[in-house]
Amino acid sequence: MIVLSESTEQIEASASASENKLMTEAAQLLGCQVYHIPRDFERCSTAENALWHIPNYPTITAGIWIGYIPELEHYKAIYHAALNKGIKLLNTPLEHQTALEFDLFYPHLKGLTPDSLVITSTTECIEAGELLGFPLFVKGAVQSRKMQGWESCVANNHEELVKLTELLLKLKYGSRGRVIVRKLVKLRHKCLAPNGFPMGREFRCFIYSRF
Repeated sequence: MIVLSESTEQIEASASASENKLMTEAAQLLGCQVYHIPRDFERCSTAENALWHIPNYPTITAGIWIGYIPELEHYKAIYHAALNKGIKLLNTPLEHQTALEFDLFYPHLKGLTPDSLVITSTTECIEAGELLGFPLFVKGAVQSRKMQGWESCVANNHEELVKLTELLLKLKYGSRGRVIVRKLVKLRHKCLAPNGFPMGREFRCFIYSRF
């Protein structure tokens, strides 16, 4: 297994940087071949230059990317540059996009997750509020603003929904031009985090299969 890691020796005070570092260290302990790659093309210009130090593999070898959430075009560039070297990332660009963007994976989860709508402008807020009812959880197609607290994600009325929608549409990295409006569900919890979010346990399961 080949690992392409964006983790660096530089100290970065963020949860993502810490997770990248820990995952990279775990990969090394497991005996994976790890290659460090830059987070962007600011200095190297192209994906091919970013992977210049990686040798060509004679047979197709599976690869994992450890890093920050990339722009879709960035992922595509790295995917194809790695493939040209005989390294095939586990997810194709389409699979990556489907797993990352809410409106693409929602059809697969409909009925298992709270009712949600995709809107692309504030003019759709009235209809969204009428269909789902308030309060509503509001996020971008890729990311939410939960790090800024409860009020940055929850709309209790039409005015708040419009305000959150405007903010998210300006954050092109997290919304990619779409805002997800979700019916807010009251989950069982015992206390609140400092940012106002109910504290609970989150379980994730990743399944890799090729037939």
